[in-house]
Amino acid sequence: MLAGTPESISTGDVQGRIARAASVVVEVRTQIAAGPYDPIEVLRRVEEADTGLEDALT
Repeated sequence: MLAGTPESISTGDVQGRIARAASVVVEVRTQIAAGPYDPIEVLRRVEEADTGLEDALT
């Protein structure tokens, strides 16, 4: 059980979505550091990861 997580929420699901969000952040940072990138695409990817995490917590 993750500290502060309601009992009705699967901690495995939350941990998986946290890992996915962290992975997206690493990928986005790598893409930005590599040079020209599409800022709208980067924002979309981060927002999708955030939405997935929010969904797991509600």
